[in-house]
Amino acid sequence: MTRFPRLSEPLALPPLRLANRVTRAPLFTALATAEGLVSLPMLTHYGELAQGGASMVVVANGLVDPAGSLSPRSLRVDHDRCLPGLRRLAGAIRTHGAAAVLQLNHGGRYARSANPVAPSPVPLSEGNLLDLWRSTLQAPDLEQQLAVVGEGLQLLARRPAPLTQEAIRAVQARYARAAWRARQAGFDMVELHGANGYLPVQFLSRRTNRRRDRYGGSLANRMRFFLELFDAVRAAVGPGFPVGCRLMVEEWMPGGVGLEESLVLAEHLARRGAAYLSLTAGTYES
Repeated sequence: MTRFPRLSEPLALPPLRLANRVTRAPLFTALATAEGLVSLPMLTHYGELAQGGASMVVVANGLVDPAGSLSPRSLRVDHDRCLPGLRRLAGAIRTHGAAAVLQLNHGGRYARSANPVAPSPVPLSEGNLLDLWRSTLQAPDLEQQLAVVGEGLQLLARRPAPLTQEAIRAVQARYARAAWRARQAGFDMVELHGANGYLPVQFLSRRTNRRRDRYGGSLANRMRFFLELFDAVRAAVGPGFPVGCRLMVEEWMPGGVGLEESLVLAEHLARRGAAYLSLTAGTYES
């Protein structure tokens, strides 16, 4: 820390004041129970991260809708029965002095649902199968390679159903309700997952958004889902509760999101009062 003295300085995220500038970004762990509830290993894991000295710990991939699930062991935030476990999880982080942040997510076309939804019915099979095979060969043994191929082929064959405008509003309401639960459970912030090619990015990208209504076409229309989502969440949690965003700035796919468009979205989110932007690049397909 002596080489980088600013890392130990406090950082204001009003109304919070972080003790230092070392934070733990979200990383999916698959530590929830099979029902999507908080488990003892999850409590231990996030408690140890906070005990290690990070001033802010982000819990990854809280599902706002089971239909958007990426794994049977994803953490669910879609029902009030999740609240007791979420309270214990927030407490396990906060007891060590770290700010507890819950990331909210919907997988969209990547979901392991029987009936995935997306802005447009763009299947994963439009991706590059050769690139999938090259990625598979990086697995260390044949058993893992076969598992990756089998899982990939299952996903490639599915075509997601396009969301109606009524369904879009329902999904945004699910995010808002999940954010309210996070606040009720004692979390200090929520983070909207707008990276890795998940639902908000699927609306932003021309590659996956081929709509001709108010949510497709121009950049202003393709940003609309994310900006409306942010506004709905802010309204649900009320003043004094920060909302951050995980933002993919480069999709690394032909016709996908690039830095120029991401900068415009980032400016809009900043003007709306986003507490922070956590930046990433790439999707599963890239």
